[in-house]
Amino acid sequence: TAAPTLTPSPTPPVVVSRSIPALAYQSRAEGESAWSLYIMNSDGSNRVQLARGQTTFLSAPSWSPDGSRIAFVSDQGGSDDIWVMDRDGGNPLNLTADDARDHSPSWSPDGEWIAFASVRETAYWELYMMRSDGSEVRRLTWWEDASDLYPSWSPDSTRLAFASKRDGNWEIYVMDRDGSNLVRLTDHPADDLNPAWSPDGGRIAFVSLRDGYAEIYLVAVGGGDPVNISSAPFSTELGPTWSPDGSRISFYTDREGEWDIFAMAADGSDVVRLTGEGTAVSYTHLRAHE
Repeated sequence: TAAPTLTPSPTPPVVVSRSIPALAYQSRAEGESAWSLYIMNSDGSNRVQLARGQTTFLSAPSWSPDGSRIAFVSDQGGSDDIWVMDRDGGNPLNLTADDARDHSPSWSPDGEWIAFASVRETAYWELYMMRSDGSEVRRLTWWEDASDLYPSWSPDSTRLAFASKRDGNWEIYVMDRDGSNLVRLTDHPADDLNPAWSPDGGRIAFVSLRDGYAEIYLVAVGGGDPVNISSAPFSTELGPTWSPDGSRISFYTDREGEWDIFAMAADGSDVVRLTGEGTAVSYTHLRAHE
């Protein structure tokens, strides 16, 4: 069902601004068949395995705004469904319980909604949102011959950024949370994916292949020329996620030979490796909480 070609079989990271179990991601050690959901401190310490995740086309977990729960995708119930659980792994609950695959959960900053992608009504990924208890499922996109993925909420919970292939290749779009007022934010022959809305509401980080390799860019919400902030040719940078104060961005990359989680300042400086050295992190997909 038209999954992005640059998405490996992993998931990306999520960063936080203080040393608490604030970074959630899916990962697996070499030789393991199943991916699992982990959390760790924002400095890479205290890594804890919480739950079983997916086996294919992995999806980033998403923190509730108060940090008490995590939404994630798991196939532990037989299909790729969206689950929520407490931050310690307790009280897991399947919210979607649908035979079709669900992907890309994104918890709204007001705590009321979870946006996600699903193939439940078409052969392509479309965007939906539901109450945080799984009720009131609403379809948001209706472009039935191309996929929409990776919803990311504006800080005021009124709009969503997402990636869509509706114009022939993956580009970044913004719309109101009811699906109206669609605006195309990027326009390039190369694929643009994985948008992440900044906490101040002014910028969107995303992944682009426009320089030949997957790298992380920033673009103003009002439009303009995107800026490459990862600038790491000959490696792949994926899954950008903002720290709650907007000062740093986490991502996962193979720049040092293995897939690991890194963090950098929002201008691309001060790059720090958070996993590796025996932590057994492979492909990852992150989400941050303060």
